[in-house]
Amino acid sequence: MSAGRKPLPIGTYGEIATKQQPSGSWRASTQYRDRDGVTRGVERRGPTKAAAKRIPKTYLLERQAPSQRGITGDTRIETLLEKYVTKVRFEKSKKPQTIAKDEGIIRAQINPRIGNLAVREVNVPILDELFMAKDVTASNARLMRIVLTGALQLAVSHGAIHVNPVPNATKIAKIATEVLAMEVEQLVTLRSAIDAYAGSNRLGPKIRVENLRDVFDLLFATGFRINECLALRWSDVNWEKNSVTVTGMLIRIKGEGIQRQDQSKTKSGHREVVLPAFGMDVLRRRRDTYPPNDLDAVFVTSKGTWVSANNLRTQWRKIREEVDLTWVAPHILRETVGTLLGNEISPKDASEQLGHKSEKTTLESYIKAAARESDNSEILAKLGPNYTPEAN
Repeated sequence: MSAGRKPLPIGTYGEIATKQQPSGSWRASTQYRDRDGVTRGVERRGPTKAAAKRIPKTYLLERQAPSQRGITGDTRIETLLEKYVTKVRFEKSKKPQTIAKDEGIIRAQINPRIGNLAVREVNVPILDELFMAKDVTASNARLMRIVLTGALQLAVSHGAIHVNPVPNATKIAKIATEVLAMEVEQLVTLRSAIDAYAGSNRLGPKIRVENLRDVFDLLFATGFRINECLALRWSDVNWEKNSVTVTGMLIRIKGEGIQRQDQSKTKSGHREVVLPAFGMDVLRRRRDTYPPNDLDAVFVTSKGTWVSANNLRTQWRKIREEVDLTWVAPHILRETVGTLLGNEISPKDASEQLGHKSEKTTLESYIKAAARESDNSEILAKLGPNYTPEAN
């Protein structure tokens, strides 16, 4: 018994046969193997032989176009990235704010540069040119690399390409930035500036800075990220232990506004910290001054919504400019806490307070090394012009 004819590869068609009809028109027919593996007959008619053959060809080319399920070597990078983001969102493998950040870099940096390239056209030289362009910052290059790694790996899984080229492209080194920490005198200056700003509106009521002032103090009392601090609920406060627990953070989702996410930036971000007395004073004052709210939030707007970190930053920028401390962003408060704990106790304690996965991150980016006094003068004296070796 002879073996049957080998089936057409999926997404291809056989020879197009033509035959003139009694009416004078032409019929074109062929076999097409569909995505479900079934071979189906395709028949079209036209006024001429050539026209009849063109009609099924056009139809079959449309059938071959990449669908939502399929990615081929001819799929454009722009389309691949859309499918990648859809997959990540469906799988919930990234946080919403991370997806929003990915979409931003895709829209602003990747698509304008290589979005029209086919998947099979993207190679290491093209990626190197993309990542090392003069107008691309190192942080954007690293983010593009992360996004394209995931997207092109998706193309590999679909058989569109055999190897993901991104790992072989030039790696973008992370440039270490100087750790900045405030001095006690600067804290006093900023606190005074906040109070002065509150009374700066002479033609109307005092500017409300209660949230800013209290967030400022709690950031120093905890070392929290600003959106961890703004996400605090009264249920996160342990009055007996004088502690608070990070159980989430605020995020802004495009089209949906500010929401509370029930997890921190990292897994190690979920932590309980004991507050110094001034931190607990802030919480007691807010508890006794402001009525309960539906969010159970420690910080809430007059409308009963979560407080925006961006709004606080706007106030913060105006205040710090008045006292020539423009470099003091909210993140610097976190570095100030890390520096104090790292130098006076240990990097391990600083790392745990800040919610870092490892001490390495804390040491590299959050602890400003204390100046050390080295007194090796007696030994170095041997190198002086008047040094005479002592007799044995």
